[in-house]
Amino acid sequence: MKTVNARVMEVGLPRLAYYMATHVSGTKHYMEIRYGKMGSRKWIPANKVTLREGVELVYIDKVAELNG
Repeated sequence: MKTVNARVMEVGLPRLAYYMATHVSGTKHYMEIRYGKMGSRKWIPANKVTLREGVELVYIDKVAELNG
């Protein structure tokens, strides 16, 4: 299980999330959002994401560039 290192505001509700990457434009982050026991990976606008201190940004152009 991945360690939660971010919060995402989605439909007015704060959600726990795991940061995976940032688009090279810097406008959106690729996140794994927790919905109870389920999770969903998607691009979220950067202004709706709060990253914890110490999270290193990884810049990608498309999801296929992620390793692992």
